[in-house]
Formats: sequence, C-alpha cells, structure tokens
Amino acid sequence: MQAQMWWMQAANENTFCLAGQTQEAFTAVRPLSDTELSVLPCMVAIRLALSVAMGAASAVADPGNSEYLLTTQRPGWQLLAALHRHGWAMLLPA
Repeated sequence: MQAQMWWMQAANENTFCLAGQTQEAFTAVRPLSDTELSVLPCMVAIRLALSVAMGAASAVADPGNSEYLLTTQRPGWQLLAALHRHGWAMLLPA
C-alpha cells in the first residue's frame, strides 16, 4: 500500500520514466515474456483506474473520512490523463 501511495503522490509525467526504469530493473532479474510485456501497460492503467475508483467509492461509503480517502484522486487522474495523452510507450523503458 505504501508503494501505491507513493506512486499516486509522485504524480507527474516523470513518474512514467521511473515506471520504465523499474520495469527495466525487474526484467534484469526476471525477464518478461513478449506476452507479459505487451499487456504490462494496460495492466498498469487498469490498476491505476481501480485505485481511483476504489478511493471514490470508499469516500461515498464513509463521507466523514472522505478528505483522507480522496487524497490520491487528483494525482491518480493526472497520471491516467498523461497516459492517455502520451500512449502506452511512456510505460516502457527507453
């Protein structure tokens, strides 16, 4: 959960550069197959979308705690918008 919060708080387009570097380091230890690489960007986007949706649903269910629960909403949507603007390639190492 801490890693997810960091990603959401570090929301800017440079975050995707870090994502590519993370994937590159991971594959140096455990290479991904072509199939895994082809679905990775979509899986990252799905996980990000799920995070913002869960935060919104939790805020509706617990309005007294909504300020805390919605902390990651803006950065999450910014990351999704950047992904939409620039495409999947920004999730892959250069």
